Amino acid sequence: MNADGTRPVVTDLSAGATAPGLRWVWIGQYLGAGLTVVGGAVLVLFAVRRRRW
Repeated sequence: MNADGTRPVVTDLSAGATAPGLRWVWIGQYLGAGLTVVGGAVLVLFAVRRRRW
């Protein structure tokens, strides 16, 4: 509310930004996550095989 008791000021604001480099960031994150999952699966596979012997 304004100091004199009148209705508040109404505004219509919009802001935006572009960051084309972020595409490579999420691609790298997905690749890193995929390699982590594959590496974990390989470690589990070797642990299970070794235990059976």
